[in-house]
Amino acid sequence: MAEDLAETLPVAANTRPATRRRHQALHGRFLGAYLVLGLLGGAAIAGAFVLFTGSERNATGDWAAWHPVGDEATYGQQIADHVARRYRTEEGDQIVGVVPGPPEVQGPESSVKVEAVLIQAPNRSSSDDIHALSTDDSYMYLLCGLGNSCTVPGTATEERHRLLRREALELALYTFKYMHGVKTMIALLPPPARSGASPNAVFLEKGDVKTEMSRPVGETIVRPDAQTLVEVPELETVRVDRLTLPFVFDYQFAGLPNQTAALILSPVKSAG
Repeated sequence: MAEDLAETLPVAANTRPATRRRHQALHGRFLGAYLVLGLLGGAAIAGAFVLFTGSERNATGDWAAWHPVGDEATYGQQIADHVARRYRTEEGDQIVGVVPGPPEVQGPESSVKVEAVLIQAPNRSSSDDIHALSTDDSYMYLLCGLGNSCTVPGTATEERHRLLRREALELALYTFKYMHGVKTMIALLPPPARSGASPNAVFLEKGDVKTEMSRPVGETIVRPDAQTLVEVPELETVRVDRLTLPFVFDYQFAGLPNQTAALILSPVKSAG
């Protein structure tokens, strides 16, 4: 028995270092695996953080230096205030005040909802003389000067009309970018001071400026952070005309049998 024990003890004693070595090797492997997993987890967290902050930058700073904040219900007013205060006369006066809101028209006693937009085709084609659109996804801005019936004091010129169209374009870009669900923008320009001339509206659908929405606003609106703008920059006139003139209409409102109203858009007879 003693001999048997003597034979087994050295064997047991010799197995401990080997077992310890195996444990140390396994411990090292597990430690390495944990380190790898930790690094991968850290990389994933870092990647998620970069992705999140990157999307935040794309949603705000990369597209425009300014954006509305807080309650989304106030975005329209914030956009109107931000854009309107930048457009001024050579004397430094703000050209128009901008009144934002859902499409409405002032009736004899109260505001009336504008339920539809009726667009008259310029060539009066027999297949589609009038294109009717719901205003459920529309937003409207009224550009009102300080003259009688919202006219702008002073002489109406082509340059001033272009400046107002540029203002409407800028309103549309910020609206489509930040106001969820808005697909069409209506900007009612100040009526001409001369009697008999029809007022103009700029009517833009989101798809009309799809390319412009995919790149920073500064590539469409030169110097969007400029405090004062009294004329459209010379190198921008062609772009502003291209993006707005096809969407300028003479407009009028018509009552509907259900006590709402329609905005009727017709080909422009005169502009200025």
